[in-house]
Amino acid sequence: MKRLIILAGIMIIFFNLAAFDFVHYNYESGILQSDVVYDVFLYDTSNDNIADDWRTDSTKSWFMETSNPSDDFTGTELDENRWQEMPGGGSPTYDDWVDLSGTIDSGSHQGKGIYSADKWRISGDFDIQISFKDFSCDDNGEFRFAVFNMDDYDQEFSVARRKTSDGLDVYINNGTNETVSTEDENGRLRIARNGSDCSAFYGVWDSESGWSWSQIGEDFEFGTFDVYVAFYHFGEPDNSIEVKADDFILDLGTTTFINYGSVTRSTISEFPAQVFLVATDKGLDIIDAAHNEIWMRFKSYDHEPDLVRNQNIVADMIHTVFALDGKIYCGAYDGYMSGLCVIDFTQDKAWFYDPHEGISPHGTGWDSFADISQRNKHRGWTDVNAEYVPILGYSVYDIKAKVIDNGREEKTYVALANGLDLENSMGTVTVINLEDNTVSYDKTNELKQITNIDISPENHLYYLYDGRIF
Repeated sequence: MKRLIILAGIMIIFFNLAAFDFVHYNYESGILQSDVVYDVFLYDTSNDNIADDWRTDSTKSWFMETSNPSDDFTGTELDENRWQEMPGGGSPTYDDWVDLSGTIDSGSHQGKGIYSADKWRISGDFDIQISFKDFSCDDNGEFRFAVFNMDDYDQEFSVARRKTSDGLDVYINNGTNETVSTEDENGRLRIARNGSDCSAFYGVWDSESGWSWSQIGEDFEFGTFDVYVAFYHFGEPDNSIEVKADDFILDLGTTTFINYGSVTRSTISEFPAQVFLVATDKGLDIIDAAHNEIWMRFKSYDHEPDLVRNQNIVADMIHTVFALDGKIYCGAYDGYMSGLCVIDFTQDKAWFYDPHEGISPHGTGWDSFADISQRNKHRGWTDVNAEYVPILGYSVYDIKAKVIDNGREEKTYVALANGLDLENSMGTVTVINLEDNTVSYDKTNELKQITNIDISPENHLYYLYDGRIF
């Protein structure tokens, strides 16, 4: 998860054998997030070695995602199934986030914002959060994250990133008016309700635990009524702000939100029986082969690469992709995804293999803090206590996986065309035993990349080297 390059675009056409028709998947049609396509894999789950009940596992976050109002704000338009603009403050700008920058009108205390009142509401206990970035504000102004009583819009509880009247930068619990000093221009805000009490938090990054939370002040007795969610610019008349909001997450709560899907997710909860996995310079698209539409999108980043603490599950371009038994294997030979990423739908998590070996407590490889439903919400990665076997090089050109009976039991082996060994620059093949977390290698004696690999029906490993097959 290291570097970045930019490559030129190509287009791709798939032939639908069942319909005897050409189907054009591209950016313009909305099916792909980019026309720069590096690899395509048809994943037919009927070829799996495990029962297919994982595809309909309603306990997994990705299955329940379709009925959750969480939003990564992908695209240049507001999702009108989730939000509406607050009246009187002007329209935000949408560009993979919600830009609330602007000036409050004279005679008003509210600038740009969006809210959920006529779209959905929350009942009972809940836990919600929002991210912000590039915060800058005049004195007496704030970026406010709030919940309102559905039956009394004057009853509000909120947490905010604020610039005080005397120029101090703080986080504030607007229920208790308690503050915490900060210099954060980028951060996260959270509200949780337990019974009738609401609590306010701000986010703190920790490389071991990810985004943890510090409470601002005491709990505030708010009430048990249904609420709607809002975030907006609040301040004195003529107050100016620059701030972008992103990644609204509902971690806990019962809502009235109906299954509408989103730009990055279809309305179909179950994993389709057949999908096209499309690796692009912007991430990974999973296309439902039966309906010729996007089922799930893994977006790499918004406008520029993220730091480890803010990286999505797919953090950069993907050059090669393979899938078997509910796991998608993604590799790259450059960029932040250099190495092997495993996206496991059966366990609802992702992890990463690369050559780096950290000093304790930092380990080998990486774990994502995101479940699959939060794949595009910048949850970050950690190598703390990671214990994945190291591969020999960062470059992964090709991937194959197969379940093989080794004479004692069946194991999943993942073979990588691993480019060059970092230690002595020899062409390298790496084979990972997934269950045992062990690894085997084969090296050439020359400075030439190994870029293609295959496992035969007889379980023989073949790779392409210098125009020859071994």
